Amino acid sequence: YYHETHPDTKIVYTKADRFGAEKSSLIVPEYNYENLIWKNSIFVTAMYKRSDYENTSGYDERMKLGLEDWDFWLSLLKKGDTVHIIDEVLFHYRYGSNYNSPNAKKNNEQLLRVIYNNHKDIYSKYCEDIIILKRNVMSREETIDLYKNSSSYKVGHFLLSPIIYLKSLLRHKE
Repeated sequence: YYHETHPDTKIVYTKADRFGAEKSSLIVPEYNYENLIWKNSIFVTAMYKRSDYENTSGYDERMKLGLEDWDFWLSLLKKGDTVHIIDEVLFHYRYGSNYNSPNAKKNNEQLLRVIYNNHKDIYSKYCEDIIILKRNVMSREETIDLYKNSSSYKVGHFLLSPIIYLKSLLRHKE
């Protein structure tokens, strides 16, 4: 429905939570193209138009172990494209205990290299080795995640949630 009323929107996605080996709400940042370059923030369950899909080469079949959605979003989106997040948890992500295993990390590095090679036009101006750069970005993200999981952050977020809700209502009226 959102695509019908906002035809210039490329992707519509939602908030999510995690279940399985770990249960938590996932912090889904508002879309920002520069952030998407470094971290996938749009879930694979996002909606997009078939005509936009047909302007890409689709999902890369080499990415069967993950990150295929991130690679696809980088193919689909360009700086300045409109992306909308529905301010509601409509996606439940199963999280397994093996996601942080040495094999998973090795596979992740291989997948990052595929993403880098698929999108050299984006990444080559920033770096020649995406793995080293991603490790530095990840260490900052882990620090942020620790902070966001602290009780003081959660209390502050709870207290600010009415203001955040009102702000989202005002945004939808624009």
